Amino acid sequence: MVCGVDIDMTSLRALKARSATVQCVRAYGEQLPFRDATFDYVMSGVALPYMDIPRTLREVGRVLRDGGELWASLHSVPTVLDHLRRSIGTLNWKDILYRTYVLVNGFSLHFTDRLFRFPLNRRRIESGQTRRGVTRALQSAGFSDVLTNRGRCRFVVTARMAQTQAR
Repeated sequence: MVCGVDIDMTSLRALKARSATVQCVRAYGEQLPFRDATFDYVMSGVALPYMDIPRTLREVGRVLRDGGELWASLHSVPTVLDHLRRSIGTLNWKDILYRTYVLVNGFSLHFTDRLFRFPLNRRRIESGQTRRGVTRALQSAGFSDVLTNRGRCRFVVTARMAQTQAR
């Protein structure tokens, strides 16, 4: 089964228009509506930075079969810093505040393995990631063989669900 998951119906309709064989499901990454060990492979294209990463990785681990693989593209800290510099240059105070939160949230994952929601809008969550933060979150969720490949704007991480993962 090939399945696309998103919370945005417009994105799901666009996916369905491109590929009639893909099943589209509206869901949050933190609460995937699939049975345990359903998938062999999960791919996330720059979606994890907008989720509670530790919680989402536990859910991804739950729906992956033992030995299943994850591929994810994430925001790097330099990307967040670039956004912050542009906001400072234009004196966009709201975005300065928000980008500072995104940066601090990424460092929270790096140092404490936890993320927090934006205090002025509790529905929002975003973070810029470090290799260490994402690697630790993946390992805590039961993943192994973590590899990262960082570019300037984002980085890609791959990992495998541990074979001995207790379900």
